[in-house]
Amino acid sequence: MKKSLVPLLVFIGTLTLSVPADAETSLALKSARQTSTYYAFAVGISNAIMEGAKDVKITVETSPGSMVNVKNSRNRNNYLFTSPPTLILSALEAEGKFKEGGYEDIRSLWAIPGLVMHWVVTEQSGVYSLSDLAGKKFLIIHSSNTSQN
Repeated sequence: MKKSLVPLLVFIGTLTLSVPADAETSLALKSARQTSTYYAFAVGISNAIMEGAKDVKITVETSPGSMVNVKNSRNRNNYLFTSPPTLILSALEAEGKFKEGGYEDIRSLWAIPGLVMHWVVTEQSGVYSLSDLAGKKFLIIHSSNTSQN
């Protein structure tokens, strides 16, 4: 078992101690739209957790974004989501868009590693490294459809 899953499984184990042995713990894991790599990552995390904790059922739900996830954390139990650390800090300190407070129960379980991005340019662009982009105008286009070349 990967060391990074151990804290999460310990957390889930503490959730299941308070329910009868034959009960199931249900969790919701928020993710980006189903066509995104984030969704595939969330499904993978969910499957790994459920494999190690047979009495835990995780449902991956799509979400409009981190701000909504943090806002919803005030009203939902057994709710997992990812969010930039700056949003969590603002929520914990009741600052900015989180002035209403009530986020004291948010807990960080683990950090998600950085996302790999591939940047593609045409040969005619003269760009061979990120530093070659300095001073040039360019447009970044995100596509989750990798079946087209």
